[in-house]
Amino acid sequence: MRPIIIYNSKITKYFNLDGLVLYPFILISEKKENTPIITLKHELIHIEQIERYGVFYFYYKYLIYILKFWNETDDIKRGFIENEFEEEAYSRENEHLTKEELLLIN
Repeated sequence: MRPIIIYNSKITKYFNLDGLVLYPFILISEKKENTPIITLKHELIHIEQIERYGVFYFYYKYLIYILKFWNETDDIKRGFIENEFEEEAYSRENEHLTKEELLLIN
């Protein structure tokens, strides 16, 4: 499914995020012309993960990470950073956009 990209998102700005995937939407804080490619790549990796694992599994597992860190350390932000989905996205966000990804964002 082709993601719907919403630039200049008030939601991501409110939570001080560069981007956020609420499948099938990608919310980006910046205007299109100011959005770093790395941010788009990162969020496209989350789209890929959701399509790989399924919407329910992805968000369920993500929520489990958040609750785990919140319960263990009282640091909810760690759940948004230290989880398998973010680790993969951070490790791959510097890769060049594929032809398919370029089509998705244009």
